[in-house]
Amino acid sequence: MKRFIFRAVAVSLAIPVAITSPLWAQSAQPTGGSTNPQITKVEASRQGDGQPEQKNEAEKNSEAEKDATTREEAEQAIEPLTIGSVAPELDIMHWIHDGDGAFDPVSKFENNKVYVVEFWATWCGPCIAAMPHIVALQKEYADRDVQIISVSSEPMATIEAFLKREVPGAKEGDDAPQTYQELTSSYCLTTDPDRSTSKSYMEASGQNGIPCAFLVGKSGKIEWIGHPMSIDEPLAKVVNDDWDRDAFAEKFKEDQHADMVFQAFVKAMRSKETDKALQILDDYIATGKLAPRVSQMQMVKLQVLAGEESRSDELKAYVASLLKDESLGFEAINRLAWTIARYAEAGKITDKDTVRAALKKTQAIVDDTGASKPFVMDTIAHLQQALGDRAAAIATQTAAVELAEEGRKDRLQRYLDELLEAQEAAAQEAAANDAAEAKDKAEGKDQSE
Repeated sequence: MKRFIFRAVAVSLAIPVAITSPLWAQSAQPTGGSTNPQITKVEASRQGDGQPEQKNEAEKNSEAEKDATTREEAEQAIEPLTIGSVAPELDIMHWIHDGDGAFDPVSKFENNKVYVVEFWATWCGPCIAAMPHIVALQKEYADRDVQIISVSSEPMATIEAFLKREVPGAKEGDDAPQTYQELTSSYCLTTDPDRSTSKSYMEASGQNGIPCAFLVGKSGKIEWIGHPMSIDEPLAKVVNDDWDRDAFAEKFKEDQHADMVFQAFVKAMRSKETDKALQILDDYIATGKLAPRVSQMQMVKLQVLAGEESRSDELKAYVASLLKDESLGFEAINRLAWTIARYAEAGKITDKDTVRAALKKTQAIVDDTGASKPFVMDTIAHLQQALGDRAAAIATQTAAVELAEEGRKDRLQRYLDELLEAQEAAAQEAAANDAAEAKDKAEGKDQSE
């Protein structure tokens, strides 16, 4: 039985705060065959002359029952595929490999067996990079009733062409597989061009990228969802009946809920319903349980407000409220301050008091940020530059570069170089202006004489 299929919207929560075209203004493109479910609200529309319609108690009770039924049906319709859900049956068109004859095609999952349903594509570098690991896992659990099924949504001809490719680094005469045909022969490689399997799993669970693996346990329920390179521990525990599904589900469902909220926000923005989109963000910001996701939603709201000149007063008020929020951790403070600095540099935030408040708040926490200190100092330098204090910015950024680990200095150094170049350019301009002024004075003196 296929679950509810959701419309495709390929987006990621971690949108950049740089001044670029906002994500929701871009056309929706499927990413790895993934989508997220949309959150909708059942709202009763009122008609007539604007006066409340009078109804008797029987009518009210009847309508209340209908509304309750409608809400229940809507909630069931958008219920995502998640941890603890019964795994949808498989309806895969092409079974290319069968583990060298070890496995039969699967439609229904058998009790007391474990399955990994993994989604991949020939164009996906991480998917291809994960193949040797999948091979190793299938071999490791070959006698433990574990079957790995990798599912693409590409045409059969595309898969066949890919399988002829040589495995990078393979040398003729080695025992190692020479082509992807040989490499993937030990597990069930498949493709399902009608995308029904992708819809039943990827779209129904709101997964946005591949590779993505679904671990189906001995009871036919989904135990874990994630990147196949991270599946080792949960797979071992599921096989050994030592997996704590509930513990994993708790955080996973919160993340999944945040993704769904963001999809609803994106849908509203693309429909040009900005007020509705902002309300969606506000609702999550007020109730979300994952601090990093709440912080990300706050930055998204800033981007929305900064994107419309008519909302400049809202932007100023919202930034001020965030700067006064004593519950923010240092990561949230740094993210907020960085966003303010970037918007100040782009002319989206012109109030110097706001920038000063961000600078003060960031300077107050910089010494408590541990290994992140060089990058918090980088934020401080940007704020100082936005306030016109280039000398302070150079001093702060120089210290940040010196403090950073060797492999992380480059990005910090690039901004320091920008500051130094700007300082040199300003000095040259000042010298040129002084020279021009001196020349004008000299010429004026000659004329007077």
